[in-house]
Amino acid sequence: KQRNPAIMAGAEDVDMGGLSSDSDSDSENEVDQEQLAATIAQCEQQLHSNPLAYDVHLTYIDAVRKLGNLQRIRHARERMSQFFPLTEELWVQWIQDEVPLVSSVADRDSVVEIFEKSTKDYISVDLWVAYAEFLDTCTEQLESDESPSDAAERIRTVYERAIFAVGKHTLEGVNLWNSYREFEKKMLKKLVVQAAVGGADVGAELGEARKRVAALYKRQLVIPLIGMQATKAELDTWAVENGIDVDGSLAQGYEKALERLAALLPFETELQQADAPRLAAYWKYISHLQGDSRTAPDSIALLYERALKENALDLSLWDSYIQFVGSTFKGLSEKVLETHERSVRNVSWTYTFWQQYMRALERHGQPNKIKAVLERSLGAGMSSAAEYKELWRTYLDFLLRRIGTEEGASDGDDPVSVWRDTVTKAEAYLLQYFPQDGDPDASLSQYQARVEAFRLNNMAGAREVYEALLAAGRKGQCAIWLAYVNLEKARGSLENCRKLFQRAVPLVSDNPELLAEAWSDFERECGSLEHVDQAAQKLRARLMQVAERRQAAAAKEAAKATKTTKPAKATKGDKKDKKDKKKDQKAKPKTGKAGGAAVSTSASIEPAPPSSDSKPGSKRKRTDQEEPDDRAAAEQVPAAAAATEPVAAPSSGNQQPAARDNGHGQDSGAADTAAEKPATKKPRADPAKPQLFDDSRTVHVKNFSATMTKERLQEFFSECGTVSGVRLPTKFDGRPKGFAYVEFESADAIIPALGKDRTDLDGQPLLVQPCKPKTTVLEQRNQYDPRILFVRNLSPIVSKEELEHIFSPFGQCEVRLALDRQTGASRGIAYAEFLDETAAQKAVVEVNGRMVRGKPVNVAVSDPPKKKGKDGDPAASTASGATVRSSKSLVPRVVRREPKRHTKLDLGSTAASKAPGDAPDEKAAAPRSNADFRALLLGTKK
Repeated sequence: KQRNPAIMAGAEDVDMGGLSSDSDSDSENEVDQEQLAATIAQCEQQLHSNPLAYDVHLTYIDAVRKLGNLQRIRHARERMSQFFPLTEELWVQWIQDEVPLVSSVADRDSVVEIFEKSTKDYISVDLWVAYAEFLDTCTEQLESDESPSDAAERIRTVYERAIFAVGKHTLEGVNLWNSYREFEKKMLKKLVVQAAVGGADVGAELGEARKRVAALYKRQLVIPLIGMQATKAELDTWAVENGIDVDGSLAQGYEKALERLAALLPFETELQQADAPRLAAYWKYISHLQGDSRTAPDSIALLYERALKENALDLSLWDSYIQFVGSTFKGLSEKVLETHERSVRNVSWTYTFWQQYMRALERHGQPNKIKAVLERSLGAGMSSAAEYKELWRTYLDFLLRRIGTEEGASDGDDPVSVWRDTVTKAEAYLLQYFPQDGDPDASLSQYQARVEAFRLNNMAGAREVYEALLAAGRKGQCAIWLAYVNLEKARGSLENCRKLFQRAVPLVSDNPELLAEAWSDFERECGSLEHVDQAAQKLRARLMQVAERRQAAAAKEAAKATKTTKPAKATKGDKKDKKDKKKDQKAKPKTGKAGGAAVSTSASIEPAPPSSDSKPGSKRKRTDQEEPDDRAAAEQVPAAAAATEPVAAPSSGNQQPAARDNGHGQDSGAADTAAEKPATKKPRADPAKPQLFDDSRTVHVKNFSATMTKERLQEFFSECGTVSGVRLPTKFDGRPKGFAYVEFESADAIIPALGKDRTDLDGQPLLVQPCKPKTTVLEQRNQYDPRILFVRNLSPIVSKEELEHIFSPFGQCEVRLALDRQTGASRGIAYAEFLDETAAQKAVVEVNGRMVRGKPVNVAVSDPPKKKGKDGDPAASTASGATVRSSKSLVPRVVRREPKRHTKLDLGSTAASKAPGDAPDEKAAAPRSNADFRALLLGTKK
């Protein structure tokens, strides 16, 4: 192509790599060319598997640009712009590469398309000015059928659009106004030259041109912009030269603009002095403008745009801007939808913005685009199955609202059938990509059942949904049965509810106590006395069976743990203690049924009465001088509870056999010998034994397919460094649990391994995170660290990523969002841990009270209350570190019975009847014989 010299001015300075390579340097560039080709091939492979890899796009564009292949670099840039908004620097580089190649109107139109795209991603005064000036240059240098007046109007249209977009930019807006004014002055000068040289009658056109220039001055001077005084002086000079009277109304508008500029300058100064990305300063500025009634909405929107240009990944900023645009410009559908489109292009991994986008399309009358938005969102790389489920629910809600409307009937297909088919597709999608945790509580099926019953009045269809759920292997889940019962109770019959309870009782395995309580309450509210008795009888038998099974399983686990624990070698001191213990046991008298120590071979589910010492009527009390140890807690734990707790390795020489239950939840003989039991000690780790895995060289991997193997993970991560080991926990059936640990020989491989986060592996995006050593719950609760912030009052839709973007401007931090174990939903609290205390203090000051998702969050330094054990010891009192539980906690509530309380008979002065301050009476404290009791009854003294 023949390049126009004027357009090509400075084109030789553009670095286009191979396009301008010298033949003398071919041999020197051979190696570079090979390296670039290898880099390009690697990038293409990575982008094919994961088109959302932002850094790979940048590397690919840079390599192709250096190689000098024009078509490939155009393709690379267009592909990246489809998935991501490009920064101002990337657009400028693209335009600089294309402008020197313009030699025809078609080339000009291609560059115009690039300019149009560039002005939609982020605001840029420079790009708008370059856009208008490019058109002006092309009008002068290119031959076109367009008339000069039409070309001038075309340029004016671009300038007016630019004024609407960025004309009120306090710092940079003056550049746009100056460029626009210079263009109009140039048009005026051409008319003056035509009138002087050709003698043409252009008087009317000259007058219109002068009015346009004067109007631009006046429009600019009523806007608070930097450099207003210089512009006013320039207007006065120009008006005198051209004999134009400036309207007196300008003075008043100009003075008001100066006052507003003086109020804005402190905020602009703070922005310039703050460190990038200046998010806190922008929030302060935005709050000021929103509180000033004189501020126009477009000025606030422009400030939001300035903040987003530097904080494009801040979720709270995007959410606030969307809410502002939706409420302020609700009549401008194009602006509202454009804002939503830009939000999902910037923070595509957050499902809430996709939700808002789909609802905005429905709200603004463009439902035909919602399905396409859903399909785009499913490929956006969300981090959890719950987020994808919410996207499907949003689309299903839209389809549900179309049922019974004219819009739904106009599509041709039956809206009900479309909705049901979509529910099936959603369930299949979650099962395919998240087979383990896609929909653990079957919420989509239950949602379908509720809609069938309440919205479509199809109770038979609702029953079919629940019966299909039960047949699919969910008969043991209590929540499914209770939801089925509640639906039947609301839309069906009470008799069907009773039948469901009867079916569920022998099948529910995860929470039979809850089901029993629900059935008992149902019969008390809706049934007769006979129904109540029948339900109680069945529930008592079932719960006794459950308790026996649990005790048997606990005993089996305890026996298994005992066998696998290797006893330590006995010392001389241990042997001596054991001999003394045996002597004490022989010295103690055996008690019969009256003492309550008779051995029973069958376990009882009744609560055990307090254990007694040698004296039948008293309880053993530990004095304040006694040393608290593990054995004191062991006296309170029944055998069934102890069997469920982790078994610590014994420190003495001989391993004690498993004890039998005495019918009261205690070991036989334990009540007599508890005081002589040696304290159980935790086994010490062998310092000579090396640790198998090092967390500093390990990454945590999850969200892979159910068919994943160790070999596949090792092969995948071998690109990052030498893999020394892979841990892949499996279930009882051999399938992976859904997470793994990959350890490398060197810690240098951790960074490239973390770079594979959200990389596609066998059709699923992997989640790769650093592996951190676990701390006990007690350590987490008792620690005080000024670097850790406690965040509460969070909206349930706030995600971990959103919190990270809120706190990241203050320093590097890690956010832990508390989730419900059963539902996976947010509990409304989180922790943010910073590297230094100063950053944490700044975050408290700036974020505390900020509105996030419509709720003011509360941020404070985490100062948890100390968890104390006995005698104020913050450590747990049991060997396993668990809190001691009462024996009642293991007994089902429905069959629990309180022990009968007998009135004590005053048999005279005993130690138990003395006042706390009296001295102990040794004679009264001694055990009484039969002769003593006979003397008391007959009233005689011995």
